[in-house]
This record gives sequence, structure tokens and C-alpha cells, in this order.
Amino acid sequence: QMNLSSYKNIYKNPEELAKRIKKDIRENVGDYMKCSIGIAPNAFLAKLATDMQKPDGLVKIMPDNIDETLKTLQLTDLPGISKGMAARLEKGNIYT
Repeated sequence: QMNLSSYKNIYKNPEELAKRIKKDIRENVGDYMKCSIGIAPNAFLAKLATDMQKPDGLVKIMPDNIDETLKTLQLTDLPGISKGMAARLEKGNIYT
């Protein structure tokens, strides 16, 4: 996990950095190692984005696409919500 919020002047385009990281892994390690990268304004959404396209994804969740992205997910797709917790939430009429 990398937090680049203190390095905005150095890494102006996080998506380009993510692509470079993926390219460097492919070229220096090989095709047998993959990584998924999530880009978002906070750690929770970045983790969620990372988990959305495993094992070799690059997902960006930003204010302009957050609603569209989140409405496709189930409760258990969210980090920290297991099947048991989802069942408890659904008993309280929370489904999304």
C-alpha cells in the first residue's frame, strides 16, 4: 500500500505511476507475478478498487465515478464485511 498524498508535486499523475509499476514488474520479474492497483482519494476506496480487478487490474475510483462503481457491489465486496456481517446488516434492512 502506498499513500502518495504527500507527494502530489512529484507524482502528478498516479495512473501513469501505476502503469509504470505494473510495467516494471512485468519487465523485471516476469509474467508470473501480477499486481492489482487501486487509485482513490482515500485508503478504503483504494483497497476496494484494488480488490475489484484481481490479479492484474488497475481501477480508479474518483468522485466522478464513485456512484456508478459502488452501485454494482454487494456488501461482501467491501473490505471488512464478511458473509456473517452482511447477514447481520441485511437483518437490519441494509443491503447496499
